[in-house]
Formats: sequence, C-alpha cells, structure tokens
Amino acid sequence: MGIETLGTSLFLIDYSDKNKLFAYRKADLNEDSGRFEVADNTDPTAIDLNINPKIAANFKKYSKTYILCELDLYNSNYELHKGTEKLPVAIQKSRFSTPQEIIYKLRSSGLYIVQPNYNVLILTNPAKNGSVQGLYVDIKNDTYLIDSQHNYRLRSYNYTLKKYSFDSMDSLYKYSYKVAEPENGQNPFYLTSQESLAKYSTDESSIISADLNNVVRAEILKRLKNHTSKADLYSQNLKLLRSYLNDLDENEWTDDLAKKFHCDVDKINEVYEEIFQNAEYLAAGNDEDMANLKYTIKNNESIRQVAINEIEDDWKKQNDSKAKQLEKLTKDISSLSTKKTELTKQIEELTAKKEKLESQQQLATDVEAKVHQRIEDARKNAADFIAEMAFNQVATPKIYSVSHPQHLAISPFNPIKFKVDQQAAPIESASAKLAYNALKGPLLSMIDNQALLNELTAYLYVLHNQNRPLLLIGDDALDIAQLAALLLTGQPATQIECTGNFSAAVCQELQNIESPVIVLNNLIGSAWLSHINSLVHLSNKWLILTESFTDDLNLAPLGLYNFAAPIFTDVFELQSSKLSVTPAIDQSAHFYQFNYPPLADLKGINKSMRNHIEEETAWITKVLNGRDAYLPLFGYIYASGKKHLLSKLLNKIDTPTAHHLIKFQELD
Repeated sequence: MGIETLGTSLFLIDYSDKNKLFAYRKADLNEDSGRFEVADNTDPTAIDLNINPKIAANFKKYSKTYILCELDLYNSNYELHKGTEKLPVAIQKSRFSTPQEIIYKLRSSGLYIVQPNYNVLILTNPAKNGSVQGLYVDIKNDTYLIDSQHNYRLRSYNYTLKKYSFDSMDSLYKYSYKVAEPENGQNPFYLTSQESLAKYSTDESSIISADLNNVVRAEILKRLKNHTSKADLYSQNLKLLRSYLNDLDENEWTDDLAKKFHCDVDKINEVYEEIFQNAEYLAAGNDEDMANLKYTIKNNESIRQVAINEIEDDWKKQNDSKAKQLEKLTKDISSLSTKKTELTKQIEELTAKKEKLESQQQLATDVEAKVHQRIEDARKNAADFIAEMAFNQVATPKIYSVSHPQHLAISPFNPIKFKVDQQAAPIESASAKLAYNALKGPLLSMIDNQALLNELTAYLYVLHNQNRPLLLIGDDALDIAQLAALLLTGQPATQIECTGNFSAAVCQELQNIESPVIVLNNLIGSAWLSHINSLVHLSNKWLILTESFTDDLNLAPLGLYNFAAPIFTDVFELQSSKLSVTPAIDQSAHFYQFNYPPLADLKGINKSMRNHIEEETAWITKVLNGRDAYLPLFGYIYASGKKHLLSKLLNKIDTPTAHHLIKFQELD
C-alpha cells in the first residue's frame, strides 16, 4: 500500500497534560515561495501521536511548541520521516542599531531570548530607509551558553554568525507565519524557516562574533606550537624562535584569517602589529628587547640576526628564571582576568540598578508635577465656584472647614463641570424607588448607555447606603466622587492629597473633618496605602478613593479590593459638561441581601473578592428589579488583572451592556 505524506508542515505539539500527545497542523511550507501557508481545512486538525510509541517518545520532549516536520501515514499509524524534524526560526526584535551591538551584548552580559525553544533571528532597529538586519543564532546546536532566566551568552569558541538583510520589516513578515504563544494566546509571535531566510534575504553573509585580537593571538600561538613540534619538543631556545620568525609568511596567514572571518585584512594586520609591540605574550624580555624584536620583524634578515645574536647568550643564562617569571606572570594574568570578569559583572548589575532607580525617580518627579498642576488648577477655579454658589443659595451645599489642619493637604472643590439646578427641591422619601430615581435624574444627561446608567445609579446608592468605600479610576473620577457626595449628602466632599507620611495626628485630623464624605486622591503609591484599614474605619465618614490613571493600579496590592469597590469611569463615556446637581436624597431605605447564584466561571478569583462581587451585584440587581448587573464583576476582575476570565464570562452574555464592556476591554 502506498505511503501518503503530510509534507513539510508546521505543527503545534501539545503534551501539556502528560497523558495525551497531539499534533495540530497549522501551516504548510511552500517550497517554491518559501512561505508558510495555512493548512487546508480538509487536512486533519489534530493528530494523535500516542498511537506510535516511537514518534511519541520523540515529541514528548517538546511539551508544547511549534516544530517543522514531515509525517507519513501507514494506515493512520503516523511515522516521523527520518531527519525531517527541525525547529522553525523565531523572529525577535531588539533595541540595538547594528549587528555589532547585538554581538557585544551577547559577549558581555548576555541577551534575553523571548522564545528559547526555537532558533532565533535577532533583528536590529529599522534604519531610516526601513531596512533591517538580523543575526541568526542556532540554539538547538548549542551555539549559546545559557546564563539564567532565558539570558544567553555566546560561547568562547563561537567566531562567526550568519547575518541576513531585508528591505523592510514587512518584507520579512511576508515569508513568516504568525502564531500564538503556546502558553499564552495573547502574545503572538512570528516563525519562519532558515530556507526562507537564505532565499529571500537581500544579503546573506557571515559576520565575525569574536574579539579579533584574541583570534589573531590564538593563530600566532597555534603556528608557533606547530612550528616547534617539528623538532619534537617545546624548546625555549631562541634559535627555534628565530626559525619560526623566518618561516612566518605574514601575508599568507593574515589573508587566510581575513577570508575565514569575513573582515578587512588591514584590521588583521593592525592587530598583528599590536601583538608584537607587546611581545611579552610570546617571549619573556624587557621593553628594549621587544622594540628590537618588532624592528627585526619589520626589516631585513641581517638586522634581525644582529638583534638575535645580542640577546642569545643572556637568553641561555637566564632561561630558567625567565620560565619561572613567565609562569608567575601567566598565573597573575589569569587571576586578574578572573577578578576583571567579576568586577565587570558587578558593574553591570549596579548600572542596571542605577538605571532602574533613575527611572523610578523620573516617574516620581512626573507624578509630583501632575499633582501640583491639578492643585494649582483647582485653586485657580476656586473663585468661580464661590461666585456660582452665591447665586444658588437654595441648592448650594455648605462648605465646612477643618480645625487647624497641620498635616493634611486639602484641595479646593473644582465646580467647573457642575451646573446646579436652582429650582430643584430636596427629596424627602423613605421609598427606595423614589430615592433611586432622584439619584438617577442628574445622570441622564451624562451617560448615553441606559443600562450602564441604571447600574451606576444603583451601585452608588447601595455603596453609600452600606457605607462601603469606593475606588473610582479614570479621568472623571473626581467629578463622579463630588457628584455622588452632593447628591447623597447635600455637601461636597473634602478632597485630600495623600502626601507625606501617615501618622496618628493625620488620622485624627481626618476624623475631625465635618464633611461626611472624604475623597483621598492618589492613595496608591503613597505611604498612606499601608494604613488603609484605619482610613476605611473612620467613623461617620464615607470614603471615596480616586486614581486618574489605570496604569497606577499596577502598584496596588490585590488586597486593596477587600477594602474598596472599584469602578472604571472610562466605561461610561461621560459627557461631563452636561452634569446637573440636585440636593441630597433621603438614604433611610435599606436593601437586604438575598442569595445570589455563585459565579461558576470565577474559580480563579480569590474567595474574598468573589464575595464582594456576589454581594454588590445582588444589591444592584435588587434596585434594578432583577435585571442583570455587571459593574461589580467588571470592576473587580479588570482591576485584579484577570482579564482572560472577564473575556470568558462576558462573551457568554448577549446583552448591550456586556457588548459595551467587551468593546471597552478590547480598546484598552
């Protein structure tokens, strides 16, 4: 029976559960074009490799990765074509401008390889004309010595690397295949074949990857060793050295080295001259001897002979002492070389720490400048706020002062975005429905999405009603915080900048603030964060935390969400200029918690956070008369970095609100 061949194809080998071994065929390599082409839908999508013990044993070492190979079918008992298994080439960008800079990094501190399971093409930054160059490194053939954590360094015996050139990044990607990271589908990368690199590169050449000085020195010493071996001994007799110098054809071997390592012969000659200017590496002598040796090498035989005759007697008498001196010098050089390597490594580590500290210092400076600017803007608009309050006496909230604030940085309330309705009357009702509608009214002109408007209204109400701290993240965080304070208490919140150290005096001053709502700006990243437990237990105070930038959450511990419920304001696409504020609503209505179905898809979320989600969702659903609510779910999971769980859950929900949240997550 004939043998059917699957051909040279790109397979995803999956042995992650250690009991099953499958090969998923992703693409075929077109031998004519050199490109990976998506496999035909009629081909098998998954191949069970466990049916053949030999091929199973071959592929199990890969765990989960992409390989390029051929498979033959013997009545569906798959066989690996001998010699066809090979790794594709992963394309990796770098911040270096030239291949020489990449080589220096590989020779010194080492380079981080993103995809260490493949051979790698390390690219330079594109030049002004868009062209890029790449160095090909064959990790599988042990070209590299691993240092730690995917950090690779060239082995000492590696002298050359393959270099490829392309007109642009697009011309390289044209003959590549975009695949997903086996362990993380959110991080795609590109694979290509070595055949494609050789076929479609505008220039393929070899580039020297070693220290040229060491290469030339090694060549000289090798020739000296070969020369003395002719006499069947390693003699220190100067006659052998003279004979070696006579036989050394400089032009011939320097030309050979230049061709071997693809570099200019003039560079070889320069290194050659430098070595003989420091000839103590070849023979023990003083500075005058070395000058004479250089002179004899560069001139004719008779002058060379005169120089040799002058030192021959001394050489014979001092042979033993010179050998000992040379041995001691060699040991000293080895010791110094070891110390130099250690010091170089320490310098690199300290330099990296210095750069990190400088980066952190710059970040702190930038944050301080932005905070200062926001404070100045708030002060600038304070007069406008006071003037506006004077014309709205009925609805204007009282502003309470703090007695002798010695430690607090209090920011003035900025009223620019708020349009107070002078005709609105206070709402006095114990009905939860009326209270909800009163709170919802001013938000109608702010949020176009009706479902999210209902959720936000209910969420703000129940958080205040339960006195649960709130964390608002986004550009409109301060606006929503002040709006919630005015609507729910009839008074503006006191805004505090979390600067300086936290102390008992600071805590007491916060407690003495007469406003029932306190807004803490930029708590994350400040020294106050570790005292969050004291802050959220201030008596008779509703605490609202605000952060302007989502990126600041990277500095926050996940435990923060046990203290404060997160809401991302960017979700609502607020039209802040249309805000209107009405007096406070009555908050006497109380919602009792009821049993909420467990969220089965949130097994990756800790129990405390799941309890928050279920409890707060139950409250909002109660206010919304049983309709679904997603704000607590979105806020907590999005803030905790579990976005893959969020996508998994939202994609199962076919509602306008879920679609809006999915779109927001994709744009982030």
